[in-house]
Amino acid sequence: RKSVAAPRSSVTPSEGGRPSIGDAGTPADHGRLSSAAAGDGRRPQEHPGSRPRSDIGTPNPAAQKYQQEVDAELLVEKEQTIAELREMVVIMSEKIKKLEQLVRIKDSKIE
Repeated sequence: RKSVAAPRSSVTPSEGGRPSIGDAGTPADHGRLSSAAAGDGRRPQEHPGSRPRSDIGTPNPAAQKYQQEVDAELLVEKEQTIAELREMVVIMSEKIKKLEQLVRIKDSKIE
């Protein structure tokens, strides 16, 4: 009989997992106004290496490809988990039938 592993949970990058596209390590305040420029009408300071606001909605082809690979791997894992769970359902159904049969035999011996 094949043992069935528990479904995999999300693994953070610090635990050896891969980050999702949103976990790319960007600071939490990326794109916000600096505290010095918040209320005086000046434009916010640009972060070095940050993208212009017009590029924020434009998808990065490399990131899209990476996300597709991650999605494909997740899909394969989920399909494997589904197949394992279906196999477990078949095995458990057989066990239930055998136990029901044993109960009937026991009941017939008691009478």
